[in-house]
Amino acid sequence: VLPRRPEATSLVLRGPEGIVRDRVALAAAADLDLAALLLAPRRADPLRASLLWQARRGGRTAEPAARLFLRARSMDGRWQSLAAAVQDDRLPLGLGSLALPRGGMLELTVVSGGDAVRQRLAVAAQGEQPPRLAIAGPPVQRRRPGEPILLTALGSDRESGPLPATALRWSIVELGLAASGDWWSLPGGLPRGRYTVVLQGQDGAGLFDIAQITLLVGVEQGSDRLWLPSLSRMTQRGPLAAEAERGNR
Repeated sequence: VLPRRPEATSLVLRGPEGIVRDRVALAAAADLDLAALLLAPRRADPLRASLLWQARRGGRTAEPAARLFLRARSMDGRWQSLAAAVQDDRLPLGLGSLALPRGGMLELTVVSGGDAVRQRLAVAAQGEQPPRLAIAGPPVQRRRPGEPILLTALGSDRESGPLPATALRWSIVELGLAASGDWWSLPGGLPRGRYTVVLQGQDGAGLFDIAQITLLVGVEQGSDRLWLPSLSRMTQRGPLAAEAERGNR
């Protein structure tokens, strides 16, 4: 609780994981209180956090007329406005778009009835995150022997965007094949068999990710049976259809 003083007061709190809270109560806001909490990003999305806040009058009753003004300061010192005069008590924050993964500061200013209170939350550095890789299409893909194959890579660096084609490597271990780039074309297809296609990508920080799919060429999943054209797909005017008609008579 901040002391009741006629001049502006400041209180600095250092919490777990190095988060620093610099709380400043403006002189005109002796009875206006602000509580704010920055929820840490989830493992599934390390660049998205949430901000919770609530204003109270006299530390007891909620202040429904309060409006929040929010801005962020990155490590290079630049300020960016994120929200103005909002009442939502939960705000999603995309840390990647704010250039805050390397650390920065959030400044909350709440205004209500001519009073104002300000609070600052330091965002701890999140560290470099590995890239994300995927191969377009389902995890198990079927082809026929000799059928052309085109594989497309989907790769992005969480901090800087899409990975360059030179950072992507393809391989099919069973055949000893390898290539690089954001796509891989095999115009002559592959012989009959079951293959694992591996895609590896590396970002500028040296972190990497791996994606893979299974290619079934001429066989069904879980068996070694050949794929043969079905009779229903043949034209009814072909010689096979004519022979079938004669046999049925």
